[in-house]
Amino acid sequence: MTHKYYDILGVSKNCSKEDLKKEYKKLAILHHPDKGGDSEKFKEIAQAYQVLNDDEQRAKYDQIGDEGFENGGMNNHYSNGFDPHSIFEQFFGGGANFHHPFFGGDDQNERMRKQRRKCRSVQHVIQMSNKDAFFGGNKVLKISVHKKCFKCMQECINCQGKGSVNIMQRMGPFTTMTTHPCHQCNGSGKIMKPQSDCPTCKGKCDYLEEKIIDVQIPKGVEMGHQIKFEGYGEQPQSENDIPGDLVFEILVQPDPIFERQDLNLIYKTRINFKESVLGKVIKIPHYENEIVMNISDFGIIEPKINYIVPGKGMKTSTRTGDLLIQFTIDYPKKPFTEEQKIKLNDLL
Repeated sequence: MTHKYYDILGVSKNCSKEDLKKEYKKLAILHHPDKGGDSEKFKEIAQAYQVLNDDEQRAKYDQIGDEGFENGGMNNHYSNGFDPHSIFEQFFGGGANFHHPFFGGDDQNERMRKQRRKCRSVQHVIQMSNKDAFFGGNKVLKISVHKKCFKCMQECINCQGKGSVNIMQRMGPFTTMTTHPCHQCNGSGKIMKPQSDCPTCKGKCDYLEEKIIDVQIPKGVEMGHQIKFEGYGEQPQSENDIPGDLVFEILVQPDPIFERQDLNLIYKTRINFKESVLGKVIKIPHYENEIVMNISDFGIIEPKINYIVPGKGMKTSTRTGDLLIQFTIDYPKKPFTEEQKIKLNDLL
């Protein structure tokens, strides 16, 4: 059993009458023929609302569904001679026009103006070595936040604080009204009125507020990591705006000793053929402590292979990387003599 009227209005079967009204208003405006909408769709929306808004008819419709509703003649009852504009006028009045608040008139502009706009974020880069990134830490910074003094503002006379003005234009027998942002207050609804005795700005209408911030850099921080301070970015130009954020982005400089691969550290070193077979003690200048090791622990060394020292990579609060050692092997440039070849063959 289907119930398409609920789908037409985009509501659930247990919706309230307030939900019905809300969705009808929205859809009726969207599909109104005078706004370029489909007249059949507009009629269908009104018909669905009229049935569902009537308690008796809604109960019957819920019981018998679309098929029973149509077969029982109720659909014809609402189709023949049904005027969808009559319902529309019940909501918006007989003289409904598209300067009505629901169509974007002055009241809607006022509501939109009062909606809180988030100001843009201000971004800075913190450059650091990979060694500093390994240990993390903090940077204490002193910043100046440039603010507008709202105590020295008053309502714009030109737009009466609305932020917009209506302009009448006559085109032949018709008169149209268009709404434009107020040029005197730039749509904010308020203008600056300096007050020399203002304790905040001393009549300058703006002022600097000093802030001390502690930028906490986590251990093992990666390139591009962002640290945000809410409200310390671009400051509001009107009282309803929300301050932007101050964002620090971490730029980790390339390390002269280690390459970095996620949380792994890559150490590259060169040995000769003899050392690759017999071993060699190497010293790796790790960030925490120097690592001293004999590479014979890895067996015979091969080039282009990662030899892993577990847990000696970058560290975060939850993860730890490894140290990967890559060897470049210098092989003998002169060929072996026949005697040397015999000895190597016996040895191997």
